[in-house]
Amino acid sequence: MAENHIRSLIESVQLVFSNMVHTEVEIGEPFVRGHIEREEVVGVVELSGDLTGAVILSSAIPTAKAIVEQLSGESCNANDPMFIDAFGELLNLIAGAAKSKFNSGRVIMSVPSVTIGKQVDPMVANDSVCICLPCSTEVGPFCVDIAVCETVGNTRAAS
Repeated sequence: MAENHIRSLIESVQLVFSNMVHTEVEIGEPFVRGHIEREEVVGVVELSGDLTGAVILSSAIPTAKAIVEQLSGESCNANDPMFIDAFGELLNLIAGAAKSKFNSGRVIMSVPSVTIGKQVDPMVANDSVCICLPCSTEVGPFCVDIAVCETVGNTRAAS
């Protein structure tokens, strides 16, 4: 994984939370994880093209609910479709802002997929290195993960 991918994601998380959620976010030391921890709310944006993989946003329900309420300015609950849409849109904003800084050629983002429940276990390609950015706000902790490989011709190279 290229250092600029991690740096781009860190900058994007801070920018989106500052401008859209109106709160500061502290980002801890990025670390490699073997698999994505199961959280109660998980959003995934898949990347394809010259860079393949995923950007993943995950948190406990109370934290996700508080962040969505700050983003939308409205009260909600985790069963509300607006909650799922807003959580997905938050991830979309983060991934889109990071994508614009990747310098990895043509990268296509999927529509965010959001699931709720501890049974969620997001999968990433076996040849991807998954980097976790542990994040903290005044309303609680969450994680942003990135697992990508650069596509060279028809082959994939861990970036």
